[in-house]
Amino acid sequence: MKPVPSPEYERKLGILYYQTKTKGVGGKIRVSYEDFVVKEVNILNTYTSEGKYAYYELIKKGVDTLTALMMISKKLKIPMRRIGYAGLKDAKALTYQLVSIPSKYKIPKHININNHVALKFLGLGKFPLRKGMLQGNIFKVFIRDVSGIGIENRLSNILHEIDENGGLYPFYGHQRFGTIRPNTHVVGKFLVKRKWEEAVTEIVGHPHPGESLRVREARRIFEETGEAKEALKLFPRKYVYERIILKHLIRKPRNYFYALRKLPKFIIRFYIEAYQSFIFNKYVSKRIELDISPSTAIEGDMIVRNSEFAIVHTRVKIDPLREKILLPLIGYKTLKFDRNLKEVLKEENVSAKEFLVKELNVGVEGGFRKTPMIVRNLDYVVFGRNVFLSFFLNKGYYATIFLREIMKNENVF
Repeated sequence: MKPVPSPEYERKLGILYYQTKTKGVGGKIRVSYEDFVVKEVNILNTYTSEGKYAYYELIKKGVDTLTALMMISKKLKIPMRRIGYAGLKDAKALTYQLVSIPSKYKIPKHININNHVALKFLGLGKFPLRKGMLQGNIFKVFIRDVSGIGIENRLSNILHEIDENGGLYPFYGHQRFGTIRPNTHVVGKFLVKRKWEEAVTEIVGHPHPGESLRVREARRIFEETGEAKEALKLFPRKYVYERIILKHLIRKPRNYFYALRKLPKFIIRFYIEAYQSFIFNKYVSKRIELDISPSTAIEGDMIVRNSEFAIVHTRVKIDPLREKILLPLIGYKTLKFDRNLKEVLKEENVSAKEFLVKELNVGVEGGFRKTPMIVRNLDYVVFGRNVFLSFFLNKGYYATIFLREIMKNENVF
């Protein structure tokens, strides 16, 4: 049986299919920030009364993690590079996560940065936080206004399908590409292909209907006229990267490479990694087309169990609770290309070596992503036309990839 195709907006993200066939329950999420709560489970279980680093719980809503860190940096006059964090959290949610700040800055134990960001002191320790220093995240999600009859049965059938498949393929979720304006991967491709003007136009131009009228007008002016000064007047201050580019285009008109070099390196890397994620999504979609389940390894796949690695020589079903399949993430150090990855790279007209963008001093090495994604500690309640879900995902996995199977909406947001 052919897989169920995704809505058009997901196909633009490389997510071409659903992984279950049962009709979804529909509904809406994120009607309020409190409808989508994310709490990070970090690897630091204890704190001390002394140490070089202070640990804080960052509580935010309505802004993404990087924007929240920039707000903290500006208000507390701490270089952003000195603020450690373990993972990125979505903007359209109420989120709780750990950050570290050198204790020498002696900031208050509790501080409201603004109406959207606050810090709560937890204790001291010896080490700064680094990306990946977390176990995962607990999600509490409220789905409103579900549709149709037999909601309980449909939910049960979808969960049964996921269980039969041995979990889910870990597509990169919608947030990875931008929830309001999903184009970070498009920018990334232009950077990889050294198309500097197109990259700048994609960042600053191209109005999106989900944005405010003022922002759409700013983007229109830049795209149609190239007038950086006029566009800058309209962009609100929170549009940090657009404003950086425009300020430098005012200094050196039409020097798009110069403007891109003024962006923080982590943002350039973020764009390129988004394109890497898009390629991964297309790669996974090809496996789904071939009826390869998330817990099925085929010839040439690499599996890991108890830190031991092995190459598979024949199609085999793994134990997803004890083993994982390592699927390739393209990068300039990628050496192994199976048929499906070669097809995707050919379709994209891109090579692995292009992910080393020396001109911008940024490179994405590549690596692997573990499949399947297992939804743990799942609990749910159906009441009236609403569903409440609570579950845990290991680090790096996206709740929306699970929720899209449950809801099957035109837009999971």
